Amino acid sequence: MQLYDGTVRLSGSVLNEVPKTEMTAAEVLLLVNIHGSGSVVRLIRRKMDKRNHSDERERLGKKYGERRVVALFGTNMQKLPIELEGIDSREPSDDELTDEELNAMTAPELSSDDDGVSGPENSEEQAWPGTGNSSN
Repeated sequence: MQLYDGTVRLSGSVLNEVPKTEMTAAEVLLLVNIHGSGSVVRLIRRKMDKRNHSDERERLGKKYGERRVVALFGTNMQKLPIELEGIDSREPSDDELTDEELNAMTAPELSSDDDGVSGPENSEEQAWPGTGNSSN
């Protein structure tokens, strides 16, 4: 089965994206079914894997629910999709955030001399109201 890396938008939200690696075509289709059209983005084709259909069906059933797997792909006698058509490495569209843009919005970079704590160098310079630690 062809494996893909990509990003899943939980409930289709661009503000709630989760990177996923080594997804099969069946898993991508299940995630689209669960989270809605356009919820799996930035798909990149990776390696071809030799897992068999029954093992993958069992894995997906445990992870996403057997009912969803059967509803989307039918009974155990039917094979799962092996690959998705037209998926290659691609650039995100204008309405998608790149990984770099998302990181810049959510995780500010710390310099090597920054311990992530801001405030006065001398802790006695600032007192919290009502603590009696004021230097006035």
